[in-house]
Amino acid sequence: PPVVSGTSILAARIAEWMSPYHEVGMICPKYSFEENRNYNFKLFRLPSAPIILRKEFNFILPIPGLIKETFKRFNPDVVHIYDPSPASLILLKLAEKRGIPAIVSHFFYPQFLLEYLRVAPTATGGKPGKLATLILRTIMKQYKGARKIVVLTRMIKDYIGQMTNIPIEVISAGVDYESFSRMTKRQITDICRRYLIPEKPWILYVGRLDQDKNLPTMIRAWGNICQRYRDKILLLVGNGTIRGELEKLTRDLGISKQVYFSGTMPETDLPAVYLSRFAQTFYITSKVETQSIATLQALAAGLPVVAANSGALPELVHSGVNGLLCNPDESSDYEKSLITVLSWKDRKKKIRQYSQRLAKRHDFPLSRLLYLRLYKEIIDSHQITP
Repeated sequence: PPVVSGTSILAARIAEWMSPYHEVGMICPKYSFEENRNYNFKLFRLPSAPIILRKEFNFILPIPGLIKETFKRFNPDVVHIYDPSPASLILLKLAEKRGIPAIVSHFFYPQFLLEYLRVAPTATGGKPGKLATLILRTIMKQYKGARKIVVLTRMIKDYIGQMTNIPIEVISAGVDYESFSRMTKRQITDICRRYLIPEKPWILYVGRLDQDKNLPTMIRAWGNICQRYRDKILLLVGNGTIRGELEKLTRDLGISKQVYFSGTMPETDLPAVYLSRFAQTFYITSKVETQSIATLQALAAGLPVVAANSGALPELVHSGVNGLLCNPDESSDYEKSLITVLSWKDRKKKIRQYSQRLAKRHDFPLSRLLYLRLYKEIIDSHQITP
């Protein structure tokens, strides 16, 4: 934070979870604007610069002396990094040099980078290609010295397990199950009025509007079938670098009246979107999800899901049970799946029950407990009294 990304949100959440039991400090990029929020942990904002491929995000400048000085000021008993950036790797080396145990949360999926570069696409079916695998093997070598690697899903664990001898633990990013499974009728009704969303059934997408989300495929597939669903819209909740491009695409396809861009919403408003009587199904075409918090939220709300058969999405979407998985590169596959899922009117109750049982396994209290256990394990094994 203040810039929204899955990694920054989760890192801040974990810090909040740990803060009642440990003194927590977080090193993060300094932005030109101030964030109007207080945290229960110490923030060390260091000089940063925009990431070339995603200029709305900054990375910490890898200034060894400044990072070392900040490290010494806080004097940690455990180091926890969340990406393979140069600054994070400097911290990892400092920890190793001083004999301090380190945890690596590995959320980076090489295909994500390659989607932005528009080179070396994923292999058929969204599986990692050779270049992505080579990038990941190189990153794993940089993690040498870490005590534990944390990943979000079994898919990532299986993917990197053959590349490193460091123990790997799966801990879900989690979902606020209580909020996304039930709300008052008034809270749900107000959402359309507040965001000027048309009061008609919608196919829902929640997330960034960026290159890696494969959104042109989403819109084209909807454009090919929306004429048979004149009473429905595709609702995209979020913002990003290609919103203008997507809005132009809807105009070019002549479907702008059946696609609505709401912009971003605070997380407190999102449950009402998923739980609205207008929400018909959740729709996600991204090929590079390492988990997908938005899909977890859809499951907690009991929505059926049409998703790419790629990345970690098959761990959440069980095709034919609580949704359908599609060939991520075939627009026609999404079209057929949307038509099929929208016809499942008599299966809504069973889908809701199945999906909510699955989402409950990712409830925040469980993820919080697993992180507390992990920190205790690392501290105890290093014979440090917190």
